[in-house]
Amino acid sequence: MVFNSFLFIMVFLPVLMTGWYGLNHFHRYRLADLFLIGMSLWFYGSFSIWNLPVLGLSIGVNYLLSAVMQKNPKVFMWAGVVFNLLLLGVFKYTPGIPVSDTVRVLMPVGLSFYTFSQISFIIDRSRNEIGHDSLINYAEYVSYFPKLAEGPITFYGEIAEQFRDRSRRVFDGERFARGFILFVLGMAKKVLIADTLAPVTAFGFQSAYYLDTQTVLVTMIGYTFQLYFDFSGFIDMARGISQMLGIVLPVNFDAPLRQTSFGRFWKHWHSTLTRFLTKYVYIPLGGNRKGKLRTCLNMMAVFLISGLWHGNGWTYIVWGALTGLLVLAFNNFFRKAAEEPGTKLRTAFWRTVTFASFAATLAFFGAPRVDYGAMMFRRLFVRTWPGFLYRAARQMNAAELYPLNKAVSMLAPSLSDPVKVICLVLLLILCALITQLAPTSDNWAQTAGLEGRAGRRNGLLIGILFVWCLLSFSGVSTFLYFKF
Repeated sequence: MVFNSFLFIMVFLPVLMTGWYGLNHFHRYRLADLFLIGMSLWFYGSFSIWNLPVLGLSIGVNYLLSAVMQKNPKVFMWAGVVFNLLLLGVFKYTPGIPVSDTVRVLMPVGLSFYTFSQISFIIDRSRNEIGHDSLINYAEYVSYFPKLAEGPITFYGEIAEQFRDRSRRVFDGERFARGFILFVLGMAKKVLIADTLAPVTAFGFQSAYYLDTQTVLVTMIGYTFQLYFDFSGFIDMARGISQMLGIVLPVNFDAPLRQTSFGRFWKHWHSTLTRFLTKYVYIPLGGNRKGKLRTCLNMMAVFLISGLWHGNGWTYIVWGALTGLLVLAFNNFFRKAAEEPGTKLRTAFWRTVTFASFAATLAFFGAPRVDYGAMMFRRLFVRTWPGFLYRAARQMNAAELYPLNKAVSMLAPSLSDPVKVICLVLLLILCALITQLAPTSDNWAQTAGLEGRAGRRNGLLIGILFVWCLLSFSGVSTFLYFKF
């Protein structure tokens, strides 16, 4: 069960909201907590029943370590860090745990995210930054389903305190409406844009050895937009659901594709992972306090760990190393030119450079093997027409394009492929306009206006968008970051 499914929207979400606000309305606060834990386990177990014992083991061991932490904080902190990393490593870097001759327990969805959240908890607990809490409160924090499968990566204090605030458990119509708007906008990102680009980019990466200049460019640009709209779409949906429940999750994307330097870009893209690695890796290693060379080494360590966190393939290691090198290059040679205010043309130039840098790293991130990623760069200079461009464009099978494709195939069959290419290019242009000009979906939800004429107009538009998304459910599609 994923957010973009009929089961979630038509069954799970209404049951969740009714039970949560109903129990809290009658001051059954502890029962409401147990209800939310139960709903989270239902959501998580829907991916695989084997996810639940792994989650239970993770919660139980970390909670026990928290209970005995004061006896020897340093020892139990390292015990917790090692346990969590071993648990992550066993599933992420092995074929899985065998339970029979034919069945293996593969990596549970979201393990990387809730493992990092619990490492954060254990370290903060050892530093006395947070206290020991009840098992129900801790289980509620870890299993909280909006953030469980794909983040954002949270710190215990910022979420647990909200659960204890009973004023947040009172239904607020305006807050609920803004959460719903955010949810719908996130769903539109995923269903209408990311899922439309997905078959095109998948074809491009799989055909890397045969591509040409224009198809490589379409694949790299398309995958950059697909990843952004897929991942940020999930986060918008998660934050929207959470806001409907009265809980605020941290921002994970803050207009990253509008940044003018690659270093600043990583403060706005997947920012909760960046702040985790900064707090628990970069700063303990010395940060920028021990000279320029040590700062560069610390920065490279952060991005290599980020690569390892994403997966065990060499593609992620290469991606992490290349990303780290580009960040160091921007920070040491181009920061002043890229980050100082300038003309619109200058800003557009550095935004383009930053976008191109990110897209270049994703050639390895999205490739099935390192040689496929390297081949993308080699084939970038193969100038043939139309090459594989028509084949790539044919992969775009959005239902909205069916009437147009059918009409063209009947009236002018020879124009069928060029029309598909035009549609693909127009979609990429639309993605660029949304990322560069439109307000972020989170800001739009906060400023949409919920009263008067503007409120009615925006409500109608959101309603149309919601129905459009539902009608576009051609199948349940998972999010890209589920595999991490």
